[in-house]
Amino acid sequence: MKPTSLALAVAALALAAPPALARPPLPGYLVVKAGGFLPMGPDISSYDSDLAGEVALGYAPDPGFAFELAGGAFRTSHSVAGGEVRKLQVIPVTFAIRGKVPLQNFEPYAILGTGAYFVRDEIGASSDDATNFGFFLGVGGNLNLGSRLFVGLEGRYLYLRTNTFNTETRLDGITLTADLGFRF
Repeated sequence: MKPTSLALAVAALALAAPPALARPPLPGYLVVKAGGFLPMGPDISSYDSDLAGEVALGYAPDPGFAFELAGGAFRTSHSVAGGEVRKLQVIPVTFAIRGKVPLQNFEPYAILGTGAYFVRDEIGASSDDATNFGFFLGVGGNLNLGSRLFVGLEGRYLYLRTNTFNTETRLDGITLTADLGFRF
């Protein structure tokens, strides 16, 4: 076999071989999420939309799924009888499972989670506190800006009931956030 033929054969094999798998992303991540809460529950659908935020720590043992622990806050308010304002402030501490599809620099995902929701309900000068369990479903996507940094968008629907001032309130709603994350 001539050297030229050998070189052509090696080049043909190199081109025909499947590409090497891209290095999987680092398994740990920290993400900061900022956005808004849109009240949807029948008891709060007329309430004002307000800010929402969360900090999450995640671990992806496999490129197709991850576990996430998070803490954050959101709030909503509404004028009630007598001109007073009812303010609902919520601090969630959650655990979620994220199913994801890693595509080159983009990663769409679905998320399912549950957690404890610490609710503070204020009407005028009176307040009442409650702790309740709720769950959420969501979808999102991350765009990798390198091997460590990513940005994303996420939307969730929260199912939550609370009992304050001896009244049950459904705090269902949508949380929309813009996310900034760091992998380690």
